[in-house]
Amino acid sequence: MDSINAVCPHRLAPLFEGRIDQWGRLQCVYHGWCFDGFDDCKFIPQAPPDDPPFHTFKKACVSVYPTTVQNDIVWFWPILDTKTLSRRSSLPTFQNWMTPHILR
Repeated sequence: MDSINAVCPHRLAPLFEGRIDQWGRLQCVYHGWCFDGFDDCKFIPQAPPDDPPFHTFKKACVSVYPTTVQNDIVWFWPILDTKTLSRRSSLPTFQNWMTPHILR
């Protein structure tokens, strides 16, 4: 599981207003740019077929952040530097949340 920056790099449209297309890609509602589950732009409808593949340029990508789930809590790190992430401490545990009489 990963989290992405919910802003299209093209015109900063909110990606949460987009949709999932027939190939499972997140499609921006504004101009139809399509992103895979990673940071890659996979399709730009307005790009001429004979031009360079603009969707492969880094500026056409969205930011992806490492994410995990522990104790029914989604944790994500809004950093792109994996070296910093590898030096992080372990996640806190919440033992009381695992007790049946405690409501979540």
